[in-house]
Amino acid sequence: MRCDGLLFDKDGTLFDFQATWSGWFLNVLAQLSQGDLTKQKKLAEAIDFDLSEQAFFAHSVAIAGTNQDLVEALIGELEGISEQELEDFLTQELKGPGYGNYAFGCVFRSFTAERAKTRSDDQ
Repeated sequence: MRCDGLLFDKDGTLFDFQATWSGWFLNVLAQLSQGDLTKQKKLAEAIDFDLSEQAFFAHSVAIAGTNQDLVEALIGELEGISEQELEDFLTQELKGPGYGNYAFGCVFRSFTAERAKTRSDDQ
């Protein structure tokens, strides 16, 4: 399967942002907070995520910001992890099976695998 591009709609113009990303972020929160509910609440507040509704507020940096924006918002609530380690963790969570939208993960893994194959074919 050849893929020349991938349309990615992070802000919800074409698909439901909350349905795709809220579940993923709840999983990320659980891992980063390591069961500490106070820490979980602070992390959620740092990026304007409503824990009771399990949804991002409309002004959340996660909706239209970059990965770096998300890292910068979260890093102040975390100890013992660098910005690069946090960014790597978030990227790895996108590749794994444990985030909110499994279908997106399949597309992401397929796209990255095909990209790697295309690169090796070109060399």
